[in-house]
Amino acid sequence: MQNILVCGQDRLAGEIISAALRQVGHSVECVVSETGAYKRLASIPTIDALVLDFRQDAGATVYDIARFARGVIPSVAVVYVSEAAERGAFEMYGVARSEFVAKRFEAAELAEAVNRLLRPRRASA
Repeated sequence: MQNILVCGQDRLAGEIISAALRQVGHSVECVVSETGAYKRLASIPTIDALVLDFRQDAGATVYDIARFARGVIPSVAVVYVSEAAERGAFEMYGVARSEFVAKRFEAAELAEAVNRLLRPRRASA
């Protein structure tokens, strides 16, 4: 079981994403603020993956959160989820070795993106 932090743009979106990840056996915690994300990332126990749900107008904030997360936990898997953002912005500002999942995704699609990033981590553990 992997520990995943979901940073949602609102409580409902965060809970939907969290439920999808719990269905495949992950331990999931959800926060709905930038402050909550920073506080959780700096605490113990550390997380294995970070899922950031955002709108286009809030995009810069999630990229900052991801960079902070990698500074604290260099191996953390990062998945960006958005309905409005374009893949180009993700490719330009997203952290290395991360994934982008467009909204209107199936739960299995999100879980597979997270699991793809976690596989190398499990293999080396």
